[in-house]
Amino acid sequence: MCESDDPVLLEIPAEIPTKIQNDNGLSRGRLIRELNRKAQEEAQAEKERKKNASSAAEEIRKRQAERAQRLEEEEKRAQAEQEAKAELYAQWKGSLEDLTEEYTSPSNVLTQKEIDDRIVAKVRSEGIVHLDELAEIAQCKMAALHDLLTRLEKEKRITGVIDERGKYIYMADEKFEELRRVVEQHGRISLNELAQLAQKLLTK
Repeated sequence: MCESDDPVLLEIPAEIPTKIQNDNGLSRGRLIRELNRKAQEEAQAEKERKKNASSAAEEIRKRQAERAQRLEEEEKRAQAEQEAKAELYAQWKGSLEDLTEEYTSPSNVLTQKEIDDRIVAKVRSEGIVHLDELAEIAQCKMAALHDLLTRLEKEKRITGVIDERGKYIYMADEKFEELRRVVEQHGRISLNELAQLAQKLLTK
């Protein structure tokens, strides 16, 4: 049923006695006008009510649409952040794997035999070698290096002494035997004196 903006007009049936109308103090014409005015006011009020209800419903739909859009944007932003973190983690993991592979690949990790051979070659070729250089070759701490040198001496691959400056002084078998005899002649001597004797024998 379509609404109309035309004023609502009421008609009083002609058969209403004039006396009844006059009892209310209104003439027939004034009564009709008063009833029409009230009817128009009620119609206008109903129209405003429907308009307000329609506006409220539209406002609700608008807010719901804005909320849905906001939630969608937040979800997209969270997903983008998650993807960025995943990509960063993948890059970090790849770098770590490359670094691990670099330091654990067979080409970079020496076997114990290779370490021993390098230590022996270094000591024999240079004669006097700083312990830090040998520790770098062996990739170990100083305590472990002392154990390594002691083992190599027991295996008779090298012979020598360590002076107070942290250097290993290599001596060939004949030189080491000569040093042993000198020590026996002098009796008990300090490590520093022993290193000095070894250096003298090497320069002879």
